[in-house]
Amino acid sequence: MTISVGENCPDFTLPDDHGDPVALADVRGTPFVLYFYPRADTSGCTREAVDFSGLAADFQAAGVAVFGVSPDPVKKHQKFGTSY
Repeated sequence: MTISVGENCPDFTLPDDHGDPVALADVRGTPFVLYFYPRADTSGCTREAVDFSGLAADFQAAGVAVFGVSPDPVKKHQKFGTSY
């Protein structure tokens, strides 16, 4: 699926790093960042996630939720989150 600039995000429900569902409906109407990466533990993806984590307090203060999406299984997300 491709999303173009200015196009609305399609509805989705995906598991978070604890396996709990997160749906677009949960954040609709509030600002959020949705970024995509191909695989955890690669240099580019790690740098991107670490940069977002480093700015977490700023995003939270601005009321902006941040979600990273990849095809990795939940256990890999958990390991990645613990490592970084």
